Amino acid sequence: MDKNTFIIKPTQFFTLLIYVLIFLIWGFSYYYDLQEKFTTLSNSEFSSGSALTHIFTFILMWVNVILMRMINKGIFPKRVRTILPDLIYVLLITTWLPLHTNYMAQISVALILIMLNITFEAYRNKESQENVFVVFLLISVLTAILHEWLILIPFFFLFFKMLRGFSLKVFLAGVLGFLPALSFTFGYSYLIDDKLPAFIRNRTELHFNWLEINNTFLIFYISFLFLLFIISFVQMNLLSRQDKTKPRKYRQILKILILVPVILIVCCTETTYMVLPLLGMIFSILFSYSIVLRKSLLNQVIFYLYVVISIIFPFALMVI
Repeated sequence: MDKNTFIIKPTQFFTLLIYVLIFLIWGFSYYYDLQEKFTTLSNSEFSSGSALTHIFTFILMWVNVILMRMINKGIFPKRVRTILPDLIYVLLITTWLPLHTNYMAQISVALILIMLNITFEAYRNKESQENVFVVFLLISVLTAILHEWLILIPFFFLFFKMLRGFSLKVFLAGVLGFLPALSFTFGYSYLIDDKLPAFIRNRTELHFNWLEINNTFLIFYISFLFLLFIISFVQMNLLSRQDKTKPRKYRQILKILILVPVILIVCCTETTYMVLPLLGMIFSILFSYSIVLRKSLLNQVIFYLYVVISIIFPFALMVI
């Protein structure tokens, strides 16, 4: 049997079909607006039902796909080039209907992807203080969107330590990058009576409570994704010895970074819809890595089962 028999390589027709379905689901979301099942947003020019919000978020989703490809070049072996992370991420965001108007969450993911790319460039670079400065400057920008993104500070200090070693210069570069922009953000908030601009505020007033989930199919879908993550995590650990040190370091960073959305979802449930795209991005990359490099019929079945369930998911929510 050909050793590549079970490597998942979607055909052009299959990929085109998925993208057409994705476009139709976004249209479905706009016209039927199922988001009321999850959350209610404040009224504004960027309200949950506006066409502008849907279009803007849709564009940002594809911008993040491009940024993900830059990250994937360092994570996947050079012999492997796949569109699966793109496909899985877009499918996740498409089927999570409440995210169709949450453009600030997509902006947050874009900034974090840029930060990861800058961090990866610091690998074994002894003169990477500029990378550290820019990354922590972007973290301070993120805190203007959601204050809870402050949790990223110790994580990125750890990432730089993993890639180049920690030093006083790294610490000072991080502090100098973070404090000025942070002071401006909180100072501005104080001067306008602790109110952030509506453009930002309306995207952070998203309320979610895991204990209030009573939709059977939603519970099944969440459990299914969790199972996929566990399977891919186990397989990825089995595959890690095959790669060079640098890709392994990058994947270790992603595995650690996934703790950020998990912690925020558990401890600050009101941030759930802001951090779900980040969780989806990390899941897409790690899940893709395991099913692309682990040659098995099981992975092929898992992938196509994931596609089918994801497409059914938004329509099932309307009837169940």
